[in-house]
Parts: sequence; structure tokens; C-alpha cells
Amino acid sequence: MRASEKLKRKNARNGKKQYALNILLVVILVSALLFTGAYGGMRKVTDNDVFASGTVVDGFEVGGQTLMQAQEQVLEKQRRELDDIKIKVTYNGDVQEFTADDLGVSGNAAEVLRQAFDYSRSGNVFIDYDRTHEGQRVQSGIAIDKAVLEENVKAFLSGNDTKPVEATAKFDLSTHKFTYTKSKVGSMADAEAVCAQIEDNLENGDYRDVNVTGQRLNPEITEEELKQNTVLIGRCETVATDNPNRDVNIQLMCKALNGLILQPGETLSINELVGERTAEKGFKAAPAITDGKKLTDELGGGICQVAGTLYNAALLADMEIVERVHHSWPSAYLPIGLDATLNWDDKDLKLKNTSEYPMCLGADFYKHSVIIEIYGQPSEYDIEIENNILEEIDVPKPEIIYTDEMPAGERKTTVTGRKGYEVEVYRNYLKDGEIVKSEKISHDYFHEIKGTVLEGTNKQDK
Repeated sequence: MRASEKLKRKNARNGKKQYALNILLVVILVSALLFTGAYGGMRKVTDNDVFASGTVVDGFEVGGQTLMQAQEQVLEKQRRELDDIKIKVTYNGDVQEFTADDLGVSGNAAEVLRQAFDYSRSGNVFIDYDRTHEGQRVQSGIAIDKAVLEENVKAFLSGNDTKPVEATAKFDLSTHKFTYTKSKVGSMADAEAVCAQIEDNLENGDYRDVNVTGQRLNPEITEEELKQNTVLIGRCETVATDNPNRDVNIQLMCKALNGLILQPGETLSINELVGERTAEKGFKAAPAITDGKKLTDELGGGICQVAGTLYNAALLADMEIVERVHHSWPSAYLPIGLDATLNWDDKDLKLKNTSEYPMCLGADFYKHSVIIEIYGQPSEYDIEIENNILEEIDVPKPEIIYTDEMPAGERKTTVTGRKGYEVEVYRNYLKDGEIVKSEKISHDYFHEIKGTVLEGTNKQDK
């Protein structure tokens, strides 16, 4: 009996467990059925093709609308707003209107719409179900392509920048007078700042006109400055002898020098300027010093007078004397020690412009006067040239050469005897009539020249 009772009790316990298990299975099955139904209902809600309820884009209520329906209103509004972007830029009297396209402006409404549409489409049914009932409020904006903006705006600005115009001076070769053109102020816009201002305005919805004031660009040379630095600073006039061939040579030299512009730091070489004096260039044979003792006709004779006249004008103009050679004896047309000789190609006159402004030369041959004028920057000093004769040597007794080719008692001078000189030249700088500094320019020796005289010894009557 005991074994039978135990079996009955065990079966009873197993029956109760099976019953509980069956109940649990029923509950699970019912729950699954309920969940499946609910899930299906949630999926049905989230799988729609419209914006979540309550979604507002750019002020438009688009909840329940399809993406295409929402785009029709929102994108149309964006197009109108972009069309309204017109910024006029005024610079140097010119005006250009820039559109949204010109400024690289585009709207992001399409992107914002897509983001709002996808708000309730994360892929998580539970989250998406909640979001379908609580849509977003979003606002589109603009994007600016700075490269496009800068390219177009800078092109307009640079096209209206103005370079400063320098004043000019023109030298009249016949009157030695200057005429001047006026200078003009230029302007350059700060293109980076203007572009930054326009970009900032766009981002703040400010489409007002932009008036640009360029940076003032002053000319380096004004008319007044030119007038102050094209004044007569050196002049010398010498009187020539009356010799037609010599006159031609002098005229050729003056023509080469007249109107010549010497820039700051530039050196004038007469030999380089004129070159070898030849008949092909128009030079004539005229008296010139030969062998340091006598005058003979040579091509270009007389041109040294132009060199000497220029030399004296250059001293007064405070030019640097780079090279200068004196004659074998003093020239009659200039003070002793103030002459200059030329010879191709070993004796030259070289003058350097050491001022800060160009120098202009005027050269004329008028009524047998050689006139050289130099125009440029005036010195702060008054300049005078001083020649001091340190020694004067008498003319040596001439050498007498007897010849029977001349009648007895007849004389002929073949070499003229001349005095000798030692002379120093100074350039003095004065303030209020007082010498404040002095520059030694040269120390010359003009050796005395012993004359030669032919004396006839032929007593035969001819």
C-alpha cells in the first residue's frame, strides 16, 4: 500500500506541474499574439511615407505631407529668398549688383527637409513610433562658397582700383622751359575686408548696399615736387672764336647734350655719349692742340669748349667730377684751371648725378656763345667756384732756328711760347654768405712752353 500511495502522490505532483506549465505556455502564447499585433500596429504607423505629426520646416506645417509635397512649398520659398539676395557694391563711382549665384550662396532647405523626414525613420520601431507623434520644428539656412564670393567681388574691386599717376615734366629743347602734368591720387580697396563684410552680412540676412572706400595711394612725385626739383642749379656761358668749322663741331656737341636726362646715381661720359668724332657724323677739321705745343686742324676741333663749359656748370650744380683732364695750356674762354679737354679715346669728361632727382641738361650755341644749363634738385647751399693761382711762370726765351730757306732777317713763329701755371680749384659751400665747407676739386700744372722761331739766313736776292 505504501508504494502505491507514494506513486499516486508523485503522479499528483507531476500533474500539477504540467498544469502550471500549460498555463504558462498559454500566457506566453497570448502575450506573443498581443505583442505581435501591437508591433504590427506600430510598424504600420512608422512605415508611412509622410512627415511626423507636428513637423514644421521654415514655418510650414508639413506633418502628414509627403516629402514631395513639402518640397513644393519649402523649396519655392527658398528660391524666392535666394532671388531676393541682391547686394550692390559701390566703389570709385562704379556700381555692381551681386546676386546669390555671384556670391556663392545656396540654400540647404532640401537637406533640412530630408533630415526632418528621416527624423522618425531611425530604424528603431519604438523610438520611431514615439517620434511620429512629436515632429521637429526646424529652419533651413544658407551656405556660402567663399571661393566664388571672393573671386567675383575681388574682380570687381581690382577692376576699379586706380594706380596713382605721377606728375611729369617735359623739357623744351628750344626755350629750356619745363611744362608739367599734374599727379593723381590712386585708390586700392581692402578686398579681404570687403569680402568678409559681405559674408558676415549674408549670414545675418543683411542685404544692404556696400559702399567701399579704397585706401589712398599717393603718387611718389607731385607737380609741386617736380617744380621744386627742376630748377636751374648750374649755368656757364663761354664765347667762341669765329671759325665756321669749329662752330659746326660745337653745334653737334650741343645737340647731343641738349635735353639729356641724367638719373640719380648715373654718370655721363662725353666720349660714350658722342663717340669718336668722324666726318661721317658731320664733324669738321678745326684748330686743336697737338703734341701739347701747337694748334693744328683736327676733326672735331673746338669741342673742348663745350666740355669746359659743361664742366663749369657741373661744378655749380654740385655734380661729382669722376674724370676731367686739363689742356696743355689754359683756355682763353675760361678761367685758369677750369678748362676740360677731350680726346678719343683716352681723355674724357665724366660727371655723376649724386642728387636724389634726375638732372636735365640744356645746351645751346647762340651768337657764338656756348651756353650750358643744368636743372635739378637745388643744393641747401650757395655754391661758388674759386681758382687760386699758386705760381705763375714767365714765358721762356724762344728757341731760334736759323734756316736758309727763308730770306735773311725774316722770322716765323712755329711754336708760341706760353706762361706756366700752378693752380688749385675749390668748390665752396656758403650759408648766409659764409663758407661752411670747401672741397678741393683739382690741382693743375700748366707747364711753361718754350716757343720756336724760324729765322731766315738766305741773303740772296730773290
